[in-house]
Amino acid sequence: MLFSAAAFAQIDLSVPMDRYFPYYTAQFTSIPDVNRLSSQFDQTDLGVLAAQPNMKPFHDSISEQVSSGPLKDRLGITLNDLRNVANGEVAFGTIYPNKELLAIALMANISNHAAEANQLVNKVSANVQQKKGRVVRQQSGTALFVQLDFVDDNGKNQKIVYIIDGDLMVVCDNLQIAKLLWQKASNNAAAASVKPIAASAYYQMIKRRSSEKNESFTFVQIDRYAEAVQLLDDKYSAGNLTSKSPIDSMKKSGLIGFRATGGSLQLKPAAGFNRFVKGYVYAPKPWTGSMNMYELVNVPCPEPPAWISSRISTYTAIQGTPETVFDNIAPFFDTYFGEGEQGVWADVVEGLEQDPMGPQINLKNDLVRYFDGQLIVISQALEPLGPDAECTAYALRVKDVNAIRSALNRLFNGDPTIKPDKIGQFNIWQCVPKQKKGSAMKNFEIGKPAQKEKPEGPMAHAAIAVENGYLIIASKKEFLSQLLNPTDQPLKDSVGYKRTMAVAKQRCGNSACMWVYSPTENNYRLNYELFKAGKSVESKTMLNRIIKAISGTDSPKTKQQTQTVDASTLPPFDQIKTYFGTSGGYSKIEADGFSFEEFVLSVRQ
Repeated sequence: MLFSAAAFAQIDLSVPMDRYFPYYTAQFTSIPDVNRLSSQFDQTDLGVLAAQPNMKPFHDSISEQVSSGPLKDRLGITLNDLRNVANGEVAFGTIYPNKELLAIALMANISNHAAEANQLVNKVSANVQQKKGRVVRQQSGTALFVQLDFVDDNGKNQKIVYIIDGDLMVVCDNLQIAKLLWQKASNNAAAASVKPIAASAYYQMIKRRSSEKNESFTFVQIDRYAEAVQLLDDKYSAGNLTSKSPIDSMKKSGLIGFRATGGSLQLKPAAGFNRFVKGYVYAPKPWTGSMNMYELVNVPCPEPPAWISSRISTYTAIQGTPETVFDNIAPFFDTYFGEGEQGVWADVVEGLEQDPMGPQINLKNDLVRYFDGQLIVISQALEPLGPDAECTAYALRVKDVNAIRSALNRLFNGDPTIKPDKIGQFNIWQCVPKQKKGSAMKNFEIGKPAQKEKPEGPMAHAAIAVENGYLIIASKKEFLSQLLNPTDQPLKDSVGYKRTMAVAKQRCGNSACMWVYSPTENNYRLNYELFKAGKSVESKTMLNRIIKAISGTDSPKTKQQTQTVDASTLPPFDQIKTYFGTSGGYSKIEADGFSFEEFVLSVRQ
């Protein structure tokens, strides 16, 4: 028997589902009304664009990518399935009381859609039976319980439990957690004694700092979720994890100070907006260790330097204190780069200053003190557009250009991986990755598996210059050349930037530690062109990495995927670019964390 028969009160779905998910839920997302979410999206610029017949391949592909995420892989349902069965609130989350009970769970209001819900369960059951899995069904009063046991594509034994009781559907990959959620919704006394996530102080803090009316709300308890994600990756992948617990690393480095985060999403909340996100990162003081690096400074919105073009895809300006970062970086460096061994950073600093064969440079006195704390991060896709076209640059504003140049000359002198170079009249440094010595056969040992070479990082071929009052580190020499020889309209003079940042300044009182801007036309163009050419899965853009993370296809253990939708008939991007507005936002450091807002302005009122 899956469950013993018991009498429960009638389920009341007017109660928000954050009263049913337990307090040890690591991540929780609620969509208060799936029908409203769909309706609101249809009114956005992207919704209007997606509804056009010639955009069907694009719409189908995005739906496929989102639907192939964790819900499908771990619970057997897709986003389209939910659209068909849900008729009110849908909530899902990662529940992590301990390693044995770690679970992914979903609850949905299926009022007037019970038939569709049963059809969904029958469909999933049939798929399991085709894979020689086991299906156990039990009816207890008004509730139907279905447990599926099967071997997944990675050869691991998995379970999915479906419960349909009146207007409620529960789906979970752990029988005990599924039972708890169902019993809490049924007002069972024993289950009701388990404190809900809604009563969590962290949850209440994030909820209070978000918008009350929203299309979705998300909460993450950071340390618990970091460990849960690692364990889930092990549970649902073919390989086994060997890395240490992220909680241990967070504690050693001090980053355990980031307690919780989350926020609300609104679609078309008011005239002029397409999307509006408001949230909070809860990080109460006192901080310890490297957490103190995040002691940022709220400043008025800075004007972008003239050498940054309006053709960029993203622009972020952050204000911190260089000396504070330097004084507190050791625990972070030792933990994440020194493999947990204490004193590694101190040895690096000492060696650079005292080693007679080294540069004999005091990092803090000769370099760090000449930065004024502003960091700019920009990205842009360079022509010709291809999977590697997106470039990134980091720019640190300096107080003394000559002092920084002198320090870097000494630091890089004799380093075989960083060579002096030139771009026209500008002196630069070019990173040159170490060449692999010998052939792969030289590293081959009989009886041992061949080891794959690690792929190059995004900054492996970085080019560095100190010009225009900034230390600029670009991921490619071509990008640095464009920054040093600007020919386009400056970002600071563009209408889109002025309009968007005026909204951001008004929202935060022109005081924030981070300012963000993106002309989404530029940001989406590369991904659209790659998709149209059938190369979307090859894209290395940040946007594509985010999509893969959402869909769960970014793990190195995930099988290589191919683009399954023929997008060659899509219209040229220039015909649809008018649907893309500009995006802006900010983050503000506060007494116990960081508030943030992000929005996309509408181009169609």
